[in-house]
Amino acid sequence: MKGPGEEDLAAFAAWMVGRGRSPDTAAQYVGKIRACFADRRGLTGRLTGSSLAPKSRRQNLAALRAWARFAKDHELRERLDDLKMAPPERVLEKIPLTEDEWADMIEALTELDGQIDPVVHACLEMICLRGFRVGDVARLERAAVNQAARTGVLNYRAKGGRQLQWEAGAFMHCLEVLREHRRWSLVADLISPNAADTERRPRWHAARQRLQRSLPIVVEAAGLPVEEVTAHRLRRTYAVHYLEEVGGDIVKLQKHMGWASIQTASAYVDHSQRRELDEVAERMRQRIRRRR
Repeated sequence: MKGPGEEDLAAFAAWMVGRGRSPDTAAQYVGKIRACFADRRGLTGRLTGSSLAPKSRRQNLAALRAWARFAKDHELRERLDDLKMAPPERVLEKIPLTEDEWADMIEALTELDGQIDPVVHACLEMICLRGFRVGDVARLERAAVNQAARTGVLNYRAKGGRQLQWEAGAFMHCLEVLREHRRWSLVADLISPNAADTERRPRWHAARQRLQRSLPIVVEAAGLPVEEVTAHRLRRTYAVHYLEEVGGDIVKLQKHMGWASIQTASAYVDHSQRRELDEVAERMRQRIRRRR
């Protein structure tokens, strides 16, 4: 099947942004559309094949559904509606670490200080103990790190293009490790200095992969199963601890973690708080409708 032209993809990206999506998300959807149209198994080949992870298949499905609405392709919409995809399994990464496991991770990072590359160690500490996404750390800009050293507050661009602001006191020593180096614009320049930078594959991708490959070193040192401890599970563990620090305030949790929707916070509250969560979400939806 012949894929859309660059003008059509640019119009699709603009349409996505116009519907409230960030430019980064729109660019990701464009990449998914290119891959789906280029797949030799057909347009829906990347939805049913076994070569991709379930999360990737769901992302391709979301991109195709958005394209079908944009292109007013009713036939494609019907094909996607008829497609039977197994629901995502409840994976272990949704369960936060226990207090003992969390303490073991802290001890392991302390013991590894000086045994691995200082920049990688600083980044891993921010990921393992401070709830940063791997990609967000790789994309940290030098200007933001320098500003945090002066003000104590780190302002950075997170997933989806959202601007986040975190108190940097707890991990200022990590930022100081980054500031010791010269002539870099992104942390990715320090982690993977020889990585090629292309439109399809920005250089921070290579840095993200190196951090993901380095994480098992810490997990093994902590005596935990490597296959069960992921960066996302560590982020969820940090979110649970932060929620306790703010007294169960789910709005603060959502803003601090940089989630696009407050509904994401529902995984961190018990059933007694669900009614409060639903009420807050409804007030936010009404406020958005009034702005429109």
